[in-house]
Amino acid sequence: MLAVHMQAFTKFIPLKVEVDRTNDLIGWEKLNEIYSIAPETKQWPILTTSHTMVGEVSYYLENKRVYQWGAPNRITDLSQADSGSLKENEAFLLITFDDDRFSDNALSLFKNIVPIADIPVYVERGPEKIRIRTYHCFKGEDFLGSSLIKS
Repeated sequence: MLAVHMQAFTKFIPLKVEVDRTNDLIGWEKLNEIYSIAPETKQWPILTTSHTMVGEVSYYLENKRVYQWGAPNRITDLSQADSGSLKENEAFLLITFDDDRFSDNALSLFKNIVPIADIPVYVERGPEKIRIRTYHCFKGEDFLGSSLIKS
């Protein structure tokens, strides 16, 4: 157990990035960079693709209007949540990471999807920096309304 804690903070075991599960614990604070890049997004509801992202995004971006797509048994699913409070034509911040992508159904909730930024997260291994994930941020323009939501 001590080794896991030490690995999380020191990376003393030279594991490959994709194998070292302690990397899942770091880098979430980098999500805040989106507010420096696009400050207008601070007021937008957020849509993401995973339950983990809902929690991390809600905490680090201090936004309570964070939803996920495609998880009908979770209260944060856009089709289950307080989607009635969302306004048509509203802009959304869409956040994914690495190869995690939104479904065509999720993207069809917006008139247009515009890339905003890619935010990489690195871990240091001695003098080397290794990318462990990249957050992909988009603007979902003109939400078409919760009446169109189909999980």
